[in-house]
Amino acid sequence: MSSIINNDPYSVRIRRNRATLSVVGIGVAAFGCWSIIKMIMECLIGPVSPSVVEDLMDDDILVIVLTEVLLIVLMITDVTLRFYIGLSARKEAAGVLRSHKYIVVAVLVFLFNGWGLIEIAGDIIAADGLYLRDYISFFVELTSLVLLLELIIVSHNCRPKGGKDAA
Repeated sequence: MSSIINNDPYSVRIRRNRATLSVVGIGVAAFGCWSIIKMIMECLIGPVSPSVVEDLMDDDILVIVLTEVLLIVLMITDVTLRFYIGLSARKEAAGVLRSHKYIVVAVLVFLFNGWGLIEIAGDIIAADGLYLRDYISFFVELTSLVLLLELIIVSHNCRPKGGKDAA
């Protein structure tokens, strides 16, 4: 039995948007891995060196440890949210999911990443562009932001309009 594909412009646009949503969903999930790499980079190459730790009081070390624990919790949350957004986008692209929850989460992650991008730009300006890792972080976060924006736009365009059935 052969399958008949509807090739009217509306159906073609929906199929194209679903394919894009699937690819962008993979990309958003993959950027969760960047969060892990960034956390490791910050912990290993961070501003606190072993010689500075020796001069600190016990209270200062406690603050540093609590800060590192908080950063780890935030990064795990970021990775979890990115995987949720990415996998939900793939499910919607496959026609399985019809929930708007992941789009709301994507908008929130987009806003927080925008704020983080502004912070990184401020670090680059304040340090007169001395640190390569700041430039790398800036461009990777910018790419992540563009990917999230594309996911939000395509997920909106992927939904059938006016009661028509999706292709």
